[in-house]
Amino acid sequence: MTVTCARPIGAGLPGVGLMCHSGVGMTKVLTDNQLVAFDCSAWEQKRFERWMRIDDIKAILSSYMVIYPAAKFLDLGGGTGRFSDSLLAAYDSASAVVGDSSEFLLSRNRPHPRKTILRVDASRLAGTFGPRSFDVVFVHRLLHHLVGNSYAETIRLIQEVLCQCAAILKPQGRLSVVENIWDGRFFDRLAGRLLYQATSSRLLAPVARRMGANTAGTGVCYLLSRLLNRLLERAGFDIEAEQVFVNLRFPWYIRHPMLLRRSRSIHYWCRIS
Repeated sequence: MTVTCARPIGAGLPGVGLMCHSGVGMTKVLTDNQLVAFDCSAWEQKRFERWMRIDDIKAILSSYMVIYPAAKFLDLGGGTGRFSDSLLAAYDSASAVVGDSSEFLLSRNRPHPRKTILRVDASRLAGTFGPRSFDVVFVHRLLHHLVGNSYAETIRLIQEVLCQCAAILKPQGRLSVVENIWDGRFFDRLAGRLLYQATSSRLLAPVARRMGANTAGTGVCYLLSRLLNRLLERAGFDIEAEQVFVNLRFPWYIRHPMLLRRSRSIHYWCRIS
């Protein structure tokens, strides 16, 4: 099932390892060895919450929960479920579905009476859940892992997943997106494109791996802020709030070859247009 975006993807626009089977291609999937980096089961809860900036997210979410205390969450790409566990501990009447394509990560979830674990195909969310299934969909540090066989295909895959999120949200629902944003030097979009090429190339995989890219050979695609704003708009979302979590600092041997001007971790809190 393919969902039509609120606005068509125009010319010029070019899970972890979640799989997509839309008409634009299939997402590359990380191996279990690569997914070990995303297995947070050994982390202390406080350390995990600081890294995910859960208190900052709750500062926005809590006002929504006052109106909808029995909200149903979808933690898309939720992996080990630690983020959902924190939310369920804070909101007594809420329930959550942790959806991921990795059985390896899902197997690390702790049981909870208000939590459902589900292997999910990101491009078929609307067929899996149906319309108006969730109050809040969380897509945290996931979009940059939705990579295809080209940069243009990758952008279309990301757009497709955002459209699917819009389709399964209730009219008063919200979308929460956390992403590492790369703004390029000289040409905004070039930094993200160069990163995709360097990490997706099997020829360059040994070099990318030595530079710290655990996704080397599969790929990663960080978006510039203007492009992500456009993709959210075309999927039918308005950004209600934007939180800059941290300014990320990369060493010169990454910044200079990637023509990277600025990198930030940003939280976007969005409503249906």
